[in-house]
Amino acid sequence: MTVKAAFIGSGGIASHHMKQIKQNRGYSIVAACDIAEDRVQKFCQDFEIPRHYTDMNKMLENEQLDAVLVCTPNYAHAAPTIAALKAGIHVYCEKPMAMNVAEGRKMLKAAQDSKATLTIGHHQRFEPASQFLHKERLAGTFGDIYFARAVMHRRGFVPWWGAFHIKAKSGGGALIDIGCHIIDLTLWLMGSPNPVEVTGVATAKLATRTDGSRPNQNKEKAHEFDVDDFATAYVRMDNGASLAVECSWACNSAVGRLVELYGDEGGATIQPLTIYTQRHGQFVDIHPGKLPEVQPHGAATEHFRRVILGEAENLVKPEETLNVQKILDGIYKSTTTGKAVRIAD
Repeated sequence: MTVKAAFIGSGGIASHHMKQIKQNRGYSIVAACDIAEDRVQKFCQDFEIPRHYTDMNKMLENEQLDAVLVCTPNYAHAAPTIAALKAGIHVYCEKPMAMNVAEGRKMLKAAQDSKATLTIGHHQRFEPASQFLHKERLAGTFGDIYFARAVMHRRGFVPWWGAFHIKAKSGGGALIDIGCHIIDLTLWLMGSPNPVEVTGVATAKLATRTDGSRPNQNKEKAHEFDVDDFATAYVRMDNGASLAVECSWACNSAVGRLVELYGDEGGATIQPLTIYTQRHGQFVDIHPGKLPEVQPHGAATEHFRRVILGEAENLVKPEETLNVQKILDGIYKSTTTGKAVRIAD
């Protein structure tokens, strides 16, 4: 059964989603909306979408939609999400959930007041290795997970396009852009505990250089850069567990993603995918071997379709992604104050 849907936002991430949706064939995409008419016209032409709009409210009123996919810049996540939910339309909103916790709370309330589903585009939960470790946690393989590490490093890949580097439009830099992904994934693999305190530093050390010493410098836009290119944090949870976070757009380190889980019965890493445990008095390392190949963005939007049809439970709940937003806000506040920040309910 197909879901009648439309896009709000028609930039790069919308195109990526649309390519996956065309392969899965579970949606009927009937319209797209963007404030830039030239862009949305081309998007609709490229993907054979029948109608385009520059007024979101007109699209919501005219199209009798089941769902929308919100693929706008960060500063424009909350308003269209809330408008669609109030109209009873299901929403898949790209990450991060919002610019800040205040916006995220409004989005969550709109979802709670509506019969419609809100999910956030944390597609890393749908990767085969993530699904494998999630099932192992549910099976009790790790016991009580008391510590985890979440690391996402780029050596020198600052997204100079759009407004990623401008705080007023993005809400932050590397932390809110890619840090949100690795924090969300790791919290979920820990069993989604609630954060209660965070200490952190978000800074910019390399992205603003214009001396030619590093790749990916941008002399024309460096003066606009007012966000972080590196962040680190320590988060305490309500169940006594803790989480260490590192993320960067630019740093003198190896590139890559790392999730480590430490439990009293076993532990794990996601790359390489390994479980560390013991059997009969001996340490044992378990390597699951080759997992099926999955395109995680496509898996996420297909799951959203199944949730709408009542065939699956929402895997990325807005209550959980609001906790990610609380951690992001807490790190930025801790950076400013130089102190640990208590996280409110």
